Amino acid sequence: MPWLLALLRPPSSQPVRGGGWLSQAGAATREVVARAANGVSQPAKALTLGITDGDVSGISTDLGNLFKSMSLTHLTAVSGANCAILIGVLVVLAKHLGLGRTARTISCIGVLAAYLLLVGDQPSVLRAAIMAAVTLIATGRGNTTSTVHLLALAVIAVLTLDSSFALSLGFALSVLATGGVVLLAPRLTPRLNVWLPQWMASSVAVALAAQLCCLPLLVGLQSNPSSASLLANLLAEPAVGPITVLGLIGAVLALVPFGLGQWLAAAVFWIASLPAAYIIGVAQWLNDILPNLAMPVGIFGFGFALLILLAVILLTATRQPWPRIGGFSLLLAACVFILGSGSHMPIGRYPGANWVMVACDVGQGDATVLRAGGQVAVVDVGKDPRLVDQCLRRLGVRRISLLVLTHFDLDHVGGLSGAIARRRVDQALVTQFVDARPGAAAVASLLRQQRIPVTAVAQGTTGNLGAAHSDASLSWLVLSPHPGGADAASSNEGSVAMFWHGSRFNVFTMADLPAIGQQRVMDERSTWWRQEYASVPTILKLSHHGSADQDPEFLSWVHPLITTISVGKGNPYGHPTRKALVWLNSSSASTLRTDQLGSIAISATAKSLAWSASGAR
Repeated sequence: MPWLLALLRPPSSQPVRGGGWLSQAGAATREVVARAANGVSQPAKALTLGITDGDVSGISTDLGNLFKSMSLTHLTAVSGANCAILIGVLVVLAKHLGLGRTARTISCIGVLAAYLLLVGDQPSVLRAAIMAAVTLIATGRGNTTSTVHLLALAVIAVLTLDSSFALSLGFALSVLATGGVVLLAPRLTPRLNVWLPQWMASSVAVALAAQLCCLPLLVGLQSNPSSASLLANLLAEPAVGPITVLGLIGAVLALVPFGLGQWLAAAVFWIASLPAAYIIGVAQWLNDILPNLAMPVGIFGFGFALLILLAVILLTATRQPWPRIGGFSLLLAACVFILGSGSHMPIGRYPGANWVMVACDVGQGDATVLRAGGQVAVVDVGKDPRLVDQCLRRLGVRRISLLVLTHFDLDHVGGLSGAIARRRVDQALVTQFVDARPGAAAVASLLRQQRIPVTAVAQGTTGNLGAAHSDASLSWLVLSPHPGGADAASSNEGSVAMFWHGSRFNVFTMADLPAIGQQRVMDERSTWWRQEYASVPTILKLSHHGSADQDPEFLSWVHPLITTISVGKGNPYGHPTRKALVWLNSSSASTLRTDQLGSIAISATAKSLAWSASGAR
């Protein structure tokens, strides 16, 4: 399936929204509703609008990443659940008004059509609307329908209307969640009812079935799903109905062409934002107190997620002992593997014969080694000469073709004597940012003593690691700082950030560049970025040991397959910060940390990237 192939690439994390005539027809209406909306806070107002009519323009990057880590992304925009809530309320209201079957069917379908006009042609809503419309027509004629048949019919109809929805992960997740609710939840409910009250067993079964069926694709969307995602969905679900109903009432009032309608709409939206603020509060609370799970990604994560799903199906399919024993065994094996693995499958022994990059474990500091075309580059050398020397000796590095000292903080240059001891260094690069600290003078003196040629570099400086134009070489480009250190207010802003490109992968080495510098790099990409770079996977050496001073838009744009964080165990700075990890959770397929894994070696295989680790010290 196309969306399965998209998963293995990995996929975009942005919400999918249709751009057809239906969305365009409702654009003006959504603008009117947005102007009338009000809320107890900006995030609560934005979430209310997202649930009401699919307007996600006010959802901040932080909120979007938080909801992604808690598997609550479906709440940041209109989904099939909102459509089901609307139809349920309409049916109850029509019966209360005494409308007959035909009148109920016609009125509900009419309101449903108006709702589609408001929210646009989002595939999950189209799927739910088709299922609801067929159900209403069948019920109006006194017939019964099979939910499984309805789901199949809706999928065929939506893809017939627009085949591009086959590439929509939002649509795939909607179908899988609905399938889980229809097929798996009824099997889970009686099992859960042994320990839980009936009403709670049903709610947990629905949420668990939907999560399990979506898990294979969710692994592709996020590398570290939160252990609190199921609880977050259970606690958030009761608030979705009131937001949907009140939001739609507010939307109708906003369209009234008199001032009173606008005032009433603002009041109703404010009330609707109260349960939205509750959902945000629950997500933030659970995210703070409970850890993320380490999950493999790509083909490995997809396979093990399917293994878990198959185990649950076997456990609930029958009361016969052998299928249940088999299901329990599969579940136990999958859980042990996943809990014991990193966020991306390690392959082989460290460092491996074909390593191309190593993040050396030098404690709270940076030291990255790149190898291409028979040459080696070392980017920073950590704080401890002994640790960087040990890393380079284990890699067999006797000659450094390019030594990059990004800036003169001690945790980046303090280990210089260990890096160059008994090794030939052909060329050293330093920043053009003027640094008057004693560390800069000490580095300059040591490089002179060793007669190592030094070049001060700035944005636009280029070169090659390995023979130029060779398939095995890496071309490199300095992205920051600007010439002379212009626009840099600190040594971190003046640190040397670089982009390395080869035929099989890209690498960003971001030194300690803060968010403002990352934003500049992204804003200036029209001057250096080429479309061909996007054809190979990207490795990111995260800036500043995972501090909170990251630009989430930059991380999302880079969208690395692997991110390395050079950080010391138990460091006093709290690195890497939870905020940085949440951002990476939605932007990076795999996040690997030296404090947890030790030195990390990355190899370029024929089809992708693989890694191995030395083990934490």
